[in-house]
Amino acid sequence: MSKLKKPYTKILVILIIFALLLPTVIVTSNILPKSNAKAANVINKDDRKIAEEISNMTGVKIEEVMKLKNNSNSWNEVLNRLKNQKTNAQADKDARSTVLAQNGLDDDFFKKLTAEGFKNEEITEVKMLVERVMFELEQITASSNMTEKELPSPAVESNTKDEEDASAFSELLSKMDTKTAVYLLLKLNKDFGSNENAFDEYLLSLQIDVDLKKYVIDKDSYEKEKSEKSVGLDTSKIITLSRIEEKMLKTLHNESTNPINKGVKEAESTGVEGPSAAVNESPKLALPDVEPANPKNPTDDVMKDVNEIKNRSLNSGIIEKEK
Repeated sequence: MSKLKKPYTKILVILIIFALLLPTVIVTSNILPKSNAKAANVINKDDRKIAEEISNMTGVKIEEVMKLKNNSNSWNEVLNRLKNQKTNAQADKDARSTVLAQNGLDDDFFKKLTAEGFKNEEITEVKMLVERVMFELEQITASSNMTEKELPSPAVESNTKDEEDASAFSELLSKMDTKTAVYLLLKLNKDFGSNENAFDEYLLSLQIDVDLKKYVIDKDSYEKEKSEKSVGLDTSKIITLSRIEEKMLKTLHNESTNPINKGVKEAESTGVEGPSAAVNESPKLALPDVEPANPKNPTDDVMKDVNEIKNRSLNSGIIEKEK
């Protein structure tokens, strides 16, 4: 039995030694890390390729896609997250677009436009054009009224032509309606080729007193009435978008060169009071020069008395010595 046990004992010892040395051999030979590194490289390449495809489809940066993958269990989860992000971003964009388009328009009118298939971007573009033109007409009218009040009578008489011109712009403004203009421009921009051309047609219809809404219902009837009322019309006096722009630029130029406005602006820039302030300023009265009265220090009188007593005592002592 002892002879049989020795070979088994020897084998057992060898196995134990082998088991103890095996981890060291594996670590020092880098067998496992190399295989793991190769597998990791394959996985990284595959992930990178998938991330690139997702980036091309969604427009999201590859780094952002990889970051989502590192925080997710699967690519399906990454796609769901990206889909939710895109949905939320689009919802925010649509909400901002709606607010911008609806601003300044009442709810019923805005619903009417959207019900007819007009997009928020189209409504916003047309609305901003109408608002800009009406603002310019308001500025032209206000500037004309101000000039008429400020200029002396001879100058006003010399500007009769400009006043008549300005009155035409003012009359046109009084006939305009924001909702009507927006609706007609949206309806007719394709017929006339652009929003600007449709706007010029709207301005013309107001000046010759023809309802452009008729064009939407019966184009031939509108064109016939337009031709009848355009007979003898001086086309050079027709106000168009380009004429409004020119008049606005001229108005701004006149305001900048106006002597009164120029004097006020120069005074504001230099910090000196302008002409109006000089006129309203009342003359100042000359005041006599008066020396400032400084309050007396209470201790001065006391010290004066002390000094007088000392002087008297000194003088009396000198007199007695002389005697």
